[in-house]
Amino acid sequence: MISVFAEVPVLKDDLQRVLMCLRDAVFCKNTRLQASIEGLLAKPGKLVRPGLVVLGARYAYQEQADSEAWKRHLPEATIRLAAAVELLHLASMIHDDVIDQAVLRRNMPSFLALHGAGDAVLIGDLLMASGLRLVADLAEKKEVSQVIEAVQVIIQAEARQSESRMLGKASVKKYLHQIAGKTAVLMCLALRAGAQKNGASEQACQQLQRTAWNMGMAFQIVDDMLDFSNQSSIGKPAQSDLKAGIWTLPVLLALNKYKQSAGNTESVAQQKKLAKELERPSLGRNSRRKIVDLVKNLSGFSQAQDWAKRYTERAKRSLEALKDGHARVVLARLLDHLVARQE
Repeated sequence: MISVFAEVPVLKDDLQRVLMCLRDAVFCKNTRLQASIEGLLAKPGKLVRPGLVVLGARYAYQEQADSEAWKRHLPEATIRLAAAVELLHLASMIHDDVIDQAVLRRNMPSFLALHGAGDAVLIGDLLMASGLRLVADLAEKKEVSQVIEAVQVIIQAEARQSESRMLGKASVKKYLHQIAGKTAVLMCLALRAGAQKNGASEQACQQLQRTAWNMGMAFQIVDDMLDFSNQSSIGKPAQSDLKAGIWTLPVLLALNKYKQSAGNTESVAQQKKLAKELERPSLGRNSRRKIVDLVKNLSGFSQAQDWAKRYTERAKRSLEALKDGHARVVLARLLDHLVARQE
């Protein structure tokens, strides 16, 4: 649980309830798989997405009454919704690791590394099914439809990422569509669904959705930038995206910057070197070091940072349109926390 939530007693209590719900929601008769699931749930991550669900709910209470109303005890249905969102996130994370052959997650061996691809796929499927079951039990047709639509978008985004491993098919536009599907969509669902289920106005729901969308986009761009640096910041080996053939925003901007600047011979030469390195069938340590240097020289990192700042500013503008109070303050702190991570 990230410090932004742990430092607020009411949110900390909400997320402890979510963790209990998670443990009750997933069960497998196969003892080997069940032991693996229990091990996974015993080590929760940041809990950003379920945290957004409960923050949305508490904003709804705050909108309807005075500022102290946000401390009201959340109904079990909201807790179950938050647990469902986290299960969908965990399932997509495990599936991502299988597709990318990632051996490290959260500074620890990934589920794939510990249990193999077969069990990882089965457990990812089970987690997703358990999350959908929780949502179905809520008996709200609108919520079920929203969650199913989000799952479809997440799967399509992963398919787009697989296609973009070929350099000729990668582009900034495709990258933005991809991270919107992999990250922003689920954060939107979380914040809006929590508010919507607890009676927030449609206008507030739309503002919360805009906030979460831009927060998710900024968060993922920063995450992708940190992949080039210290693994301890994001819990996976440095340059793992490069090794997997995934071209993220810094690389794409470095390749794109001088596309129309034929007169800048030095930059064009560096761009050609970068493209040549990226086209190697495998990227060893020396190749990755060259790529990082070339991306830096071509302003790929500084440009990507500018993109993250733009999404952050949009999120802040959406926040400012919301009713002032505890929920808005915590959302602002969460935004700062997610985009201010450093190497």
